[in-house]
Amino acid sequence: MSLINRKQTVVWVLGFIGVFYCGLSRADDWPTYRGSRRNCTSTETGLLDAWPEGGPKLLWEAKLEPGNSSTVIANGRVFCMGRKGEKGWNHPPANKPEGPVLLYCVDRSNGNVLWTHEMPIFLEADNSAMNTPGVDGDRVYARGGNGDVHCVSVKDGKLLWRWPKDDEVLKKHGGYKGTIYAPDVLIAADLAIFCDLGSGYNCGQTLMAVHKLTGELVWQYKRLMAPSYDTLKPELITVDDKRYLLIDNFALDIATGKEVLCWGDKALTAANSKAYTRGGETGYIGYANTVQGNMAFMNFSRASAQDPPAPEGAPKETADQSKARKPERGLLAMRFEHDKNGALAARKQWEWLGDRGSWVNSPVLGSGYLIMNLGKDGSDIVCLDSATGKECWMYRISRLPNVHCLYSEPLFADGKFFLSTTDVIMIAADPKAFRMLGRAPLRGSDRSSGGGGTYHAPALSDGQLFARNNTGSVFCFDIRKEVAEGSAKK
Repeated sequence: MSLINRKQTVVWVLGFIGVFYCGLSRADDWPTYRGSRRNCTSTETGLLDAWPEGGPKLLWEAKLEPGNSSTVIANGRVFCMGRKGEKGWNHPPANKPEGPVLLYCVDRSNGNVLWTHEMPIFLEADNSAMNTPGVDGDRVYARGGNGDVHCVSVKDGKLLWRWPKDDEVLKKHGGYKGTIYAPDVLIAADLAIFCDLGSGYNCGQTLMAVHKLTGELVWQYKRLMAPSYDTLKPELITVDDKRYLLIDNFALDIATGKEVLCWGDKALTAANSKAYTRGGETGYIGYANTVQGNMAFMNFSRASAQDPPAPEGAPKETADQSKARKPERGLLAMRFEHDKNGALAARKQWEWLGDRGSWVNSPVLGSGYLIMNLGKDGSDIVCLDSATGKECWMYRISRLPNVHCLYSEPLFADGKFFLSTTDVIMIAADPKAFRMLGRAPLRGSDRSSGGGGTYHAPALSDGQLFARNNTGSVFCFDIRKEVAEGSAKK
């Protein structure tokens, strides 16, 4: 290759890289739920190894309407959602809000609200602002309280498209509660992927893929299986530079939505069939996944190995008998590979069984260890060796003063895990024991987050930690080591 051709090639490659990344957020941004890697991990270093009493430096607090939406950070702005009239995460059922769901855009430098986008609710009155928005280039994608998806401009919050396009389509679904469990909108290539309106708790599931710029339908993936508390939660997995959508025990082709692998039967014991499960019925279901490279770690619930399926033709068991059967729950590690023919294959690496699995949230991997909450009440957390599944320790987080549970996913960075409970708690990635390194209060001057947990996962961007409390406030803490050391010298 001549020198001129080499230069032209270099220029073309650099130009391609520039075009490819122009629509993406900076490396230190946190543009989607669970971060740019979608697994609650960050590569940032230089963070404080311990926090002083009272927590790290608070840069600002933005007092917004309450909601269970976590924060995302992109291009100097912070995005999250709340609902007007909401009384807090654990408000009494009779105290129902009447206002719209609000998508907030906040100035990252000072916490001032730059704009809001309203999403009126006309179906279930108690639907909360549960979903976390996501940023892709100059667009924000968010779900309203009716289950509708809004694509708006990062610049001013102007609506660019909505799915479905008219209210009549929404109203045909009747009383819908699914959006309070539905995950965020996943952006993959040119697609925006999300659960259909009817994909709520105890409903069938449909995964929708629309063009991210226009909202026009590209494909649908339907199953009649009911979800395990959470709705369909797709994640991306990369195998030999090819990406797939991973959903429960299925892998899908991103471009078409076609199933390319059903691996559930390979992970089941001989006592389980291919049928899926809710509440201990025969079968298997994986949900709330975390992905690292070609490895996936999945919570599961399945019929107990001591309760094999009844032979064909045997009398059906009564509801009381079915209810009495106790399902197995735990965490499964699966490795995904291409076989010699190029087809996708899955291989179980290990399985951890506990009396309780994680209720709604995914495990988080850091320093070779997995941290996750346990049970519906989230009062315990467990640490597992990611290579073997061996349990390292279990800790009842409700032992800590003014802490009831851990509902949200932890965040891992720089050898530490950050847990968002009543406050943000920083612990060491230590396989020997639960070791707290500091606590950042999530209280405003005249508001308190109360004594419970939150669904708000923390976010990290450029040395700043973002978290929410139960009354809607967003807090921005500076946790950089160099900043704290510089202040101490002064």
